[in-house]
Amino acid sequence: MLPNAFKLNPNQGAGRHARSLSIQTATLVLLCLQAVLITTLLIRPPSKAWAEDMNKSLNDPDVPWHIVADELSYDDEAKVYIAEGDVQISKADKKITADHIRFDHENMQVEASGNIVVSSGEDKISADSLNFDLEKEQGQLSNSRLYLKRNNFYIWTSDLKKTGIDSYQAEKASVTTCDGDKPDWKITGRNLNVTIEGYGYAYHAAFWVKNIPVFYSPWVGFPVKTKRQTGLLTPRAGYSNRKGYEYSQPFFWAINKSSDATLYLQAMTERGNKWGAEYRYALTPSSKGTTMFDYLDDRRIDSATGDDNSGRDWGYEETEGDDILRTNSDRYWFRTKNNQELPGNFNALLDMDIVSDQDYLTDFKRGHTGFLENRRYYNNAFGRDLDDYNDQVRLNRFNINRSWSRFNLNAEARWYDNVVARTQDLPDTTVQRLPFIRFTGSKQAVVKTPFLFDLESAYTHFYREATTTLNSVTQDHRLDVHPRVYLPMDLGPYLSFEPSLGLRETIWNIQAYDDTPPDSDEGEFQHREMYDLGADLSSEIYRIFNAGRSRLKHTMTPRINYSYIPKEDQAAYPEFDSIDRIEAENKVTYSLTNLFVHRRQDNRNSEQQEGGPAYRYNQVARFDIGQSYDINEAREDNPLEWENGQTQEPFSPIYARLDITPEEYFKLSATADWSVYDHETVSHNFSAHLSDRRSDSLAFEHQFTRETNPVSQDGVNSFAAAGILKVTRPLSLTARYERDLYTDKDLETSFGILYAAQCWSLRLNYVKDVDEIMYSFEIELSGLGSIGTGVEHNDIVSNF
Repeated sequence: MLPNAFKLNPNQGAGRHARSLSIQTATLVLLCLQAVLITTLLIRPPSKAWAEDMNKSLNDPDVPWHIVADELSYDDEAKVYIAEGDVQISKADKKITADHIRFDHENMQVEASGNIVVSSGEDKISADSLNFDLEKEQGQLSNSRLYLKRNNFYIWTSDLKKTGIDSYQAEKASVTTCDGDKPDWKITGRNLNVTIEGYGYAYHAAFWVKNIPVFYSPWVGFPVKTKRQTGLLTPRAGYSNRKGYEYSQPFFWAINKSSDATLYLQAMTERGNKWGAEYRYALTPSSKGTTMFDYLDDRRIDSATGDDNSGRDWGYEETEGDDILRTNSDRYWFRTKNNQELPGNFNALLDMDIVSDQDYLTDFKRGHTGFLENRRYYNNAFGRDLDDYNDQVRLNRFNINRSWSRFNLNAEARWYDNVVARTQDLPDTTVQRLPFIRFTGSKQAVVKTPFLFDLESAYTHFYREATTTLNSVTQDHRLDVHPRVYLPMDLGPYLSFEPSLGLRETIWNIQAYDDTPPDSDEGEFQHREMYDLGADLSSEIYRIFNAGRSRLKHTMTPRINYSYIPKEDQAAYPEFDSIDRIEAENKVTYSLTNLFVHRRQDNRNSEQQEGGPAYRYNQVARFDIGQSYDINEAREDNPLEWENGQTQEPFSPIYARLDITPEEYFKLSATADWSVYDHETVSHNFSAHLSDRRSDSLAFEHQFTRETNPVSQDGVNSFAAAGILKVTRPLSLTARYERDLYTDKDLETSFGILYAAQCWSLRLNYVKDVDEIMYSFEIELSGLGSIGTGVEHNDIVSNF
């Protein structure tokens, strides 16, 4: 009789037995984890790195196996080890338990029965019995169940056979992510044959809801790889009044470890088939890129009279430039964003955004290749946005940049694609910057002096194909250098004073006119020298309020700022942007900032740091108020303006901003400009967001800007609200509403119902915007993805 607990190590007398048990255990774990995973038909197997790491750990001869049992013996006649009663074999985080284990080390056969549990980390396999030939790597496992903690997967097989090194068969198998013996849903399959790192096939695959089969496929084939898999992705389906019934199917292509692609087909009964392609690569975290392209031969054009045989106008009344018809049927959208590391700590960026017509992105805001989903992807992956879907001038650029501790260099070529001018053969007056080079220096000390300085400088080559007036410059080189020197000083214990002097040198080299004026030479140089003065006087007063372990610090910062730029005649210089026409300024601005910061002990970390406890700081409120006084405006004497009803208004509107964030569940922000002459609000914006621990939330916003020109209708007056209501734990209601109060038009109305059970969810959505009505549904099975959606629906409140 052997002891009830001992270690088996190849370097000891029982070396062969330990090695046999090690091989048996490793093969058993790999057999169960890999083979049963494959029976799901839809689940990716464990990663290759994880499997190799497990193999290495389990088969390492220097790491002993620990065996514990109520009774442990060796049968000399049968030449087998026999373990009975609460048998446990463990190594690192791997463990096998059973009521009975019988190991024939001569023939490399292992048998186990009774409450078998094989665990690896938090993943577990349970079975009734197993019989395995370790030498041939063949055997079978009966009535087994696999649980994968990461995705909450439960997988059952009634009869699993290992037929070779990497091949398996299973008579029956089912998978679910639902807890309990009677899952809400499951997927079953029969007669599975699979080869790891190859392919598998199965017959009679079925999807069940409770005990009711709702979907059946007589045969299914699928790749069985531990790497990314090439194959079909989750489709989407829906209906809208502009596209009809639609179905979108993506296909994923795993090209290699550093790149992949997705191909799309979106079939629409009203518009035709839209094809799309997406290519992604990632060489390093800082060297990556994504390129997308879509094409549609549209069955509908914008005729404005409905003479495209559909009897409808397919344009958009609210889209800028829609007074110009979209008569093209060849429609496309090309976009790409790329980051690339370069030698010498330089980096390169490439952004391109070229669309076929002014309505394309309005037509296709949602969906796999829609504007909203693409914008979210590029923001998350690259931190750079796309121009809005209704912008008719779209940015394309190539940038090279480098940052030092105190200086920054950006060099880029910017091309603004004017979609309407390009597609309609209209004069393009868009100003291009080819290239634009900017070099800046942050505020820093001047050697060992009390002075500080900063620097703004830029070289730009401007180019435009056409102008709106004759004798205007179409090509120009401009160099602008603007250093500023500061002298900070303290005026006693309460006041800080910082005067500054800025010098600006601007040089133009005119290359071309649209119609060369008399007495002008192309290639001539012009220059401008200017200076500006500034002074900043401020103070800081604070008080700390104690409340037990919490503290509230209130800081008040009154400030007076003076800025002066002399008046200079600049009419002879080229004009491309605001730097070419620097307006005179003689202005005093006075403001008051109130800041409230709350400090409390951080109870999330019970362990105190060295030197005392850890604290959390939260800016609970900030309030700014200020106004400017224009000295030049006050000195002007223009009787002509008085005759036209205009008066001097040297005082700017009083501006104010309030931000309140007392807790993580509440946020309020408000801004306002109030005219001291009209005694009314010029503009204001108000937004608030409330939420609770149940995930209920409410957000609303009101934007207002007073109309200054009734003809151009430049005013803004809109209201939007969005919310989520948790009716019960699984049931939520969502809604969003936005209205233009100037035109009394609803911009968007949407409602949604979400039922989220433990292992599945159902979402129903209705969306109505200015020109389109959409209905959609989405069914999501936890761990398997979603099917059926025709509308891309983000978090309705976070979009706000």
